[in-house]
Amino acid sequence: MPRMQILTPAEYTEFETPPVFTSVDRKGFFYLSQSVLEHLTTFRTPINQIGFVLTRGYFLATKRFFARQFHSADATYVSKQLGFLPSVFNLDTYDEATARRHRKIILSDLGFRPFDSFAKQSLRKEIHIMVRSQVRPKVILLHVLDLLARRKTEIPKVAMLTDLIVSEITAHKRTLTLAINAQTTP
Repeated sequence: MPRMQILTPAEYTEFETPPVFTSVDRKGFFYLSQSVLEHLTTFRTPINQIGFVLTRGYFLATKRFFARQFHSADATYVSKQLGFLPSVFNLDTYDEATARRHRKIILSDLGFRPFDSFAKQSLRKEIHIMVRSQVRPKVILLHVLDLLARRKTEIPKVAMLTDLIVSEITAHKRTLTLAINAQTTP
């Protein structure tokens, strides 16, 4: 099934890229609270510590995770804040399995739920209602993002949300087509 383009390419890139912080933003989102410091003591390497703080800060700002993408200015700031040289952080050594463990810790600490099959099914019902009401796909997407944030549920990649919206639109069109065919004669 071809994917509907709900966001413009620029909006898509902005959605899938970590936020760009000012120096004031960095101080707020990369703040080392007591709970963060306790977690940092359990990590073996400086890379894991820096990666955790960066991932947590981006999640606080956007309610979503990024595939091991970090801005160098943010990595430098966090490295200095933790007392490491900025050159210590190398993205290639921040393992994907470690990043997944960090995501679970962050979700738990902040009281968020992962975007799992239950969240997906619940969202599908909301999307179905909006599709039946003929709400535009972009408005549906924005409503879904707001709904996930209010429910304290991790926001997935935009492709996942687009696929949900498109599948509900396709199912609704199929239902309408069947209803029309049942009422018309050959």
